[in-house]
Amino acid sequence: MKQSSLSLRVLKLVLTVCWWGSVIMAVLVPLALVYAASSSGNPKSDWEFSYTGYASGIDTSSLSAVDRDGREGRVEFNEGTWVQVFYPIETSAGRVKLVLLIAVVSGVVLAFFLVFIKQLKDILDTVSEGDPFVEVNAGRVRLIGVLLIVGTFGQALLRLVVSGYADSSLRTTGFQLDGNFEMNFMQLIAGVSVLVLSEVFRLGTKMREEQELTV
Repeated sequence: MKQSSLSLRVLKLVLTVCWWGSVIMAVLVPLALVYAASSSGNPKSDWEFSYTGYASGIDTSSLSAVDRDGREGRVEFNEGTWVQVFYPIETSAGRVKLVLLIAVVSGVVLAFFLVFIKQLKDILDTVSEGDPFVEVNAGRVRLIGVLLIVGTFGQALLRLVVSGYADSSLRTTGFQLDGNFEMNFMQLIAGVSVLVLSEVFRLGTKMREEQELTV
């Protein structure tokens, strides 16, 4: 049997650690949430909910920055600065809602990550066997691209909903909150690139199979 290269062994080790780390998180997170929900009636526990949004028109008149020569500079923030506004959660019902929200978001993120890592692990297994150019790997690469694209739009949509909710729920002084659809274009390009590579992989695998049939 051909011995796998050092880089391949390192990759398999990294993916294995990521896989089992995610599995452990999938077990620990629900337990932590159950504990948090059970202690939601404890008045001594500090619970906070944060409104997250994009700030613009920030009043910087009270801010200053002086350099080593004693010169005072003007302080400005970029439009659409990511900010969080924290409020205490004083009721058990509010705390339970927060726990449920964290559970849903954590479950979706962990599910995406587990599926993503599983595809990479399966591809590396075929590499270890010496035959990665099989049709099933094209499907796995395609699924990775789809996950990247769906994750990009999902993250952008979540930020739009969260920032829009903050904009409609809060009255602010010294700055304004705006809803914003911010997309990670680098991740989107990566997803599209992986989809293109999956088609190249699929066609290459098909051509190899046809060539083997003609020999």
